[in-house]
Amino acid sequence: MKNWKLILVLLVGASSLFLGACSKDDDNSDPELVEDKVSLPKDYGVTAIFPVDSWGCSYFYDFKYDDSRAIYSRDCIATYLREDSVYSQSSGKNSYYTIIYFCRLDKTFSSEAEAKDFVSDLQYVLDGSYDKTGENLPNMNYKFVSEVKSVQLNDYNASLIEVIDKQGYYQANHFVYDGGRLYWVTLSLKSEHYDSKDAKYQECISILNTFKLVD
Repeated sequence: MKNWKLILVLLVGASSLFLGACSKDDDNSDPELVEDKVSLPKDYGVTAIFPVDSWGCSYFYDFKYDDSRAIYSRDCIATYLREDSVYSQSSGKNSYYTIIYFCRLDKTFSSEAEAKDFVSDLQYVLDGSYDKTGENLPNMNYKFVSEVKSVQLNDYNASLIEVIDKQGYYQANHFVYDGGRLYWVTLSLKSEHYDSKDAKYQECISILNTFKLVD
């Protein structure tokens, strides 16, 4: 794979992302209120439920590619923890450190086996295995990349790749295959909060546990 280094920017470091609330002015549908919580818009074949007061959401377009990265092009809606933010004077916007990305890849697959090969190849690249000479290893974005694991995402079978990047973020990348499509769900937060007893991590897991595929 000649352009493997391009893939290293595809998993996001949330500290650099600036997001706004989901808005009908910008998109085709609003989130659906569910008592004191809100459901993720169903535009891309997935939904989830998160607290309406403490979390926001935004359509995220930076993953749409029409160049050599097109195989990884995907639609995305991101949810973010409002309190976990910092204001940037240069942009005039907030940057959020705890984010969950719900994505649907543009690429379609002929079988679940083909989709699993796609995930395995991504892990192989992220782990630096394509860097045969070792020359670029100091520039790798990730100091830890797990093997592909089989897990459950709510009631769905999923593949999981966990990473820790050099900026200090833990990211759990879940991949769910259904009907020729692959859904990519990424939890990203500061690695110091990657602890089953941590409140931020627990809240993220509670949102992931509401993940659902929709028509």
